[in-house]
Amino acid sequence: MEFLFMVWVMDYNCSIDFVQAPFLVRRRQSHNLNDRNRSREVLRLDLMEKTSRLYRDADVIVFNSWHWWNHEKTSRGENYYQEGSFVYLKLETIEAYKKALTTWGRWVDKNIDVNRTQVVFRGYSVKTSASVLFLT
Repeated sequence: MEFLFMVWVMDYNCSIDFVQAPFLVRRRQSHNLNDRNRSREVLRLDLMEKTSRLYRDADVIVFNSWHWWNHEKTSRGENYYQEGSFVYLKLETIEAYKKALTTWGRWVDKNIDVNRTQVVFRGYSVKTSASVLFLT
């Protein structure tokens, strides 16, 4: 499913489309290294999600991804992240996120006319706890 929902606002002749790409980069099934009959999910840190083609012509694009980048949703970083043909045995989530954002940034630079399209990125929300992580 590429669109989760679309709302057409006739009075303003515009649509609001929600496209699900929680990690921004491509999520795919890969064969298990030890058992070729079993597959597992990996994130390709070097490839954008296939749905990215759907928003090239948008007037405003809002990217909101950080919520998905946590240990519970990324197999604790073990055999989960891939660049090219290399699968990291262990990679910290924040390092993988930085690599994914580099891929995302290159994609925006190459595919989005920033004179026509407003790009909004929502990353990490500040927590009110002792363990706060700031991304720059």
